[in-house]
Amino acid sequence: MRWNPTPYFVIADAVAALLQPQAEVVVHDLDSDRILHMAGAFSRRRVGDPSLNDIADLKPFDGGVIGPYAKSNFDGRELKSVSATIMGQDGRPAGLFCINLDVSALSAARSVLERLMSVPPDAPTRVEQLFPADWREQINAEIARFLATRNASLGGLTTADHVELAASLDARNFFSIRKAADHIASALGVSRATLYKRLAAARSLER
Repeated sequence: MRWNPTPYFVIADAVAALLQPQAEVVVHDLDSDRILHMAGAFSRRRVGDPSLNDIADLKPFDGGVIGPYAKSNFDGRELKSVSATIMGQDGRPAGLFCINLDVSALSAARSVLERLMSVPPDAPTRVEQLFPADWREQINAEIARFLATRNASLGGLTTADHVELAASLDARNFFSIRKAADHIASALGVSRATLYKRLAAARSLER
């Protein structure tokens, strides 16, 4: 054998233990076309079985890492796989270290979450229309619009962004509403004093 596969067995065991029960890790010998080691096995393959089902489509091994690529388990479960070539003492590929991640549960969960989160694109009403007198909802919607246009989160806003957001809220006269400043400060995670500093800066820019 042109390489020593033993050190890779414990690495396979470690990866499988970290990702259990979602990962199957397989060590192949390319010369014998055999599976040398398996950890976290969820397929019907065993040590000593031919490797050809795993590696037939991956030759030639031009790069060190192959994938990620999509596969299917024998029972139809979706797999996301990646393979790393192991070089032999002669500098040619001698082994293959493959990680097969079962993503079927994640795929199903994503589908459920997408359905739960989706709002029909032709929905005729918005929350501002349903509750026109609820200035809190209107403020929340304006903050969400501001963040969406910048593809940002509240935690990622700079001081300049806060000033611009304060100007946007001020343009809609939200600061004239009693207790609205308290709500805005709480929503932005700042103190009232800081909020009013941002507002003062925004108003000074408008002059």
